[in-house]
Amino acid sequence: MIMKIGIFYATYSGGTQMASEFLAEKLKSLGHEVTLKQISEISFDETLTYDLRVFTSPSWDNESEEGQPHIDFISFIQKSAGKNFSGKPCAVFGLGDSTYAHF
Repeated sequence: MIMKIGIFYATYSGGTQMASEFLAEKLKSLGHEVTLKQISEISFDETLTYDLRVFTSPSWDNESEEGQPHIDFISFIQKSAGKNFSGKPCAVFGLGDSTYAHF
């Protein structure tokens, strides 16, 4: 089944963008229609136009807590308060750091 897939990412140093681009190319090679966008460029309602939503984020030390998502994801979550993806297929992957205490 060919799917319309949205990959929504945030990046600080480019690693998450590179991983997201790699995933997009693999999915396209399987025949899927793939859109790659930064999470800051899309609204919650726009994500609902896809058959599958893939959210990708780095983890960083944010407000003295290591392993936190990118600030743009925090903003997306705050703007999407009260909404949910019930019944909507989603995937999430994050890039971490092996130096974290809880890697």
